Amino acid sequence: MTNQGKFRGWILEANSRGASAVLALALALLLTVVMTPSAQAQSYSVLYSFTGAADGAYPYGGVIVDAAGNLYGTTFQGGYLKGCGLFQGCGVVFKVDPSGKQTVLHTFKGNSDGRQPYFGNLLRDKSGNLFGTTVYGGMKGNIGLGTAFEVATIGRETILHRFAGGPKDGEEPTAGLILDANGDFYGTTVAGGNGPYGGYGTVYRMSKSGKVTVLHSFTGDDGVEPTGWLTQDAAGNFYGTAITGGSTGAGTVFKITKTGKFTLLYTFKGAPGDGYLPEGALALDKAGNLYGATSEGGDATACPAFGCGVIFKISNKGKESVLHIFIGPDGAAPSGGVLLDAAGNLYGTTWAGGAHGNGSIFKLDASGKLTTLYSFTGGTDGGLPFAGLTEDEAGNFYGTTNLGGITKCESGCGVVFKLTP
Repeated sequence: MTNQGKFRGWILEANSRGASAVLALALALLLTVVMTPSAQAQSYSVLYSFTGAADGAYPYGGVIVDAAGNLYGTTFQGGYLKGCGLFQGCGVVFKVDPSGKQTVLHTFKGNSDGRQPYFGNLLRDKSGNLFGTTVYGGMKGNIGLGTAFEVATIGRETILHRFAGGPKDGEEPTAGLILDANGDFYGTTVAGGNGPYGGYGTVYRMSKSGKVTVLHSFTGDDGVEPTGWLTQDAAGNFYGTAITGGSTGAGTVFKITKTGKFTLLYTFKGAPGDGYLPEGALALDKAGNLYGATSEGGDATACPAFGCGVIFKISNKGKESVLHIFIGPDGAAPSGGVLLDAAGNLYGTTWAGGAHGNGSIFKLDASGKLTTLYSFTGGTDGGLPFAGLTEDEAGNFYGTTNLGGITKCESGCGVVFKLTP
């Protein structure tokens, strides 16, 4: 299967070398793109800049917001700096209050504890407990295959599940968890299951006690490495993406029921014209149409060979439409999915491109017009936002950047930001 292991290999190669590898990849992607100015939002602000020490570094996941305006998220590195081998720390769970004060709620230690929480956002229940995943950790004495964890309101961490791989379990959960009305959790792993080469990934259900049931094991033809978290409709069905695989190797969009009935909704064709490598969460409208983003594909002349990515729609009948093709100055490589508002506007981030080559925040209206709301400079304002956006009740957007901020780490340790469009 073409591209098998692409995502897992990227995790190790980019992060074990530090942020410089990610920055180099972004610069290479945009080497031939001519940058043009774009209007900057006047209401952009940095709420917190990571230092790379006990407070964390390099957030890949986004943030969630509570009714009081507090933000919660994770960092991939930082925290406990004596563990986790080549990584500079095992990552943290943090809170940022509306004034910008940061509190570390949990510091991962690696091995039997989790380590390296990755793309997925945290989940917060009605009692204020936080739930998430780490891509590594869980196994005593070695790197481990990942965990699902809970951090209680008092800050105590509980490992709910240690992934073991093999045909009956997943491994390396990069995405976060979602919770259904019955109190069961659902998620994805990029490896494990009963597919070849150690498995192409799974969709799983996890009980409150941490028992995991694999609902679907990817075979390759239906997708490889589902990296994004799931989206649930009113009937309880789930929707997601696999970053590669399918008949073309360009990635897939799928539907799965709570009982594990799997439907392949769409297989991407890649550039030119279509998307390639779908990432992040899907958005679902009231009519059952799905919206999402691919990090590559589209116009191969703008970002040579691969394309800069697209925003797509898949109708409730399975027909795909490309709503926007990125060309670089308007953004490149959207990896955090999209957010849909009541008026039909889509919001999201690109981790490269924009006026300065360090990523952007965009709005795509219902007519297909794209507006760049902010272009990151890579300086104190942050750069390379891998995660998507979270919206509060007042219409403000929040997110993270992987790099930038204060001049610590290499190219900055990342920031938490707020934007009012």
